[in-house]
Amino acid sequence: MTRLLVLLPIIFWLTMPERESAYGAVDTGMFLSGFALIVLMYWGLVRVLLGRRDGGWGATGSARRGMSIARGLSVAWFVFGLYQLGFPAAIERLGLPGTALPAIVATLPAYACWAALHATRFPVERQMWEQSLADRLANGAPVHKPPTLWGYVSGQMRVGVLFAMVPVGGVLLLRDAAVWLLERSGIDTATPTAETAISFGGIAVIFLGAPVLLRRVLPTSSMAEGPLRDRLEHVARKTGLKFRDILIWHTDNAVANAAVMGLFPQVRYVLLSDLLIETMTDRQIEAVFAHEVGHVRHRHMVWYVVFVAVLMLILAGPGTDAERWLRSVWVDGGDAIAFAIVGVTIASFLFLLGLLSRQFEQQADVFAARNVTREPDAPEVMGAMVFSTALRRVAQINGMPMTVPPLRATPTGTVAWLLGHAGSFMHGTIRQRMDAVQEIASDSGRARRFDQRMFFVRALLLVLLAAGGFWLWMAPS
Repeated sequence: MTRLLVLLPIIFWLTMPERESAYGAVDTGMFLSGFALIVLMYWGLVRVLLGRRDGGWGATGSARRGMSIARGLSVAWFVFGLYQLGFPAAIERLGLPGTALPAIVATLPAYACWAALHATRFPVERQMWEQSLADRLANGAPVHKPPTLWGYVSGQMRVGVLFAMVPVGGVLLLRDAAVWLLERSGIDTATPTAETAISFGGIAVIFLGAPVLLRRVLPTSSMAEGPLRDRLEHVARKTGLKFRDILIWHTDNAVANAAVMGLFPQVRYVLLSDLLIETMTDRQIEAVFAHEVGHVRHRHMVWYVVFVAVLMLILAGPGTDAERWLRSVWVDGGDAIAFAIVGVTIASFLFLLGLLSRQFEQQADVFAARNVTREPDAPEVMGAMVFSTALRRVAQINGMPMTVPPLRATPTGTVAWLLGHAGSFMHGTIRQRMDAVQEIASDSGRARRFDQRMFFVRALLLVLLAAGGFWLWMAPS
């Protein structure tokens, strides 16, 4: 959910309707001061947590929940500044050309606020590292140097901001370059056809080349030859996966995670973090690797592209008709209509994306359970048990809760419950995923119904894609 949240400032900036607003230094100062106030409030929370008796893991969980609230507040304040404080006029006065530079400069205050929040949270993370040192020594686990402030903040910003923003910035820069070149050639780029072709062309180029860029955003290195790599390559051969390389993602032993990047084998990379490799058994790592293979084999990235295309067609077709109708019945709506449309669109996108992501994550879980190494005659449920232990281990290493905390009739309890559901909305909780994969593996009827449901999801996306294209084609120009 964090990667979606980080995109909201730039989405709101790019979709903001044109409007006249007076530039005022006082309003701009208030806009920037709001971010400083958010950081100051979070600093107060961190100071309270550091003084608590439980410290360590308890403080870390509270600091993470507080960070989620603070980041949400920063996005809300950014949107308020766009619509109420005249901040766009201040950016206009800078005279920046194109689309990319204004967008980068305009969203910089929000992302600088995120960096300051991470710096404020650092003492809690350092305290957790110190308290875990004794456990590592007692268990004979490797001990690494403590994290530095710069290393922690830069690592969090690379994963939490740059990983999502570099592709978006690349699309905008390519669009600006294409417009500049075409206009110098005497081609009109203001027509709907030209704008659509330029936008989709930039998206296609960045989408295909993003893995090459992102492997340099994150500190990575190729996994060395050895028994673990042989084991992972065996899984790849067995499942028909082709890739360019398996990369070790260096997080200063702070994150246990894995990912796969790239639509085509020539630019496809599988990432396994250093902490994951260090703290999990080879069989558990194989299960995590098989999960990432599942995303590729089921072509989830392609279906995400289809999903986005469906939404774009709906916005261009039925969405445009709905906007005209709304403006006809709400004549005096003005900016409120535009703001409501953007808000409903983004909320709908996040909600539907979350539902789709949960289905795809479960499908990758089932794929891993079916393909993880087990004894030749062992039932499929054994693979599900191996994958479940890997999920549990990932949760333990990252300090993730197994379930969402129960709803309590207090402000703190309500916030914790909401944040728990928001944090697990894209994937489901660890406990839900463990239970689901074991139930599907142990019940052939349930497994068959699950496969049928996934077929229906893909078919529905294709039907909606065709219907949206037909609607747009039949709509009067």
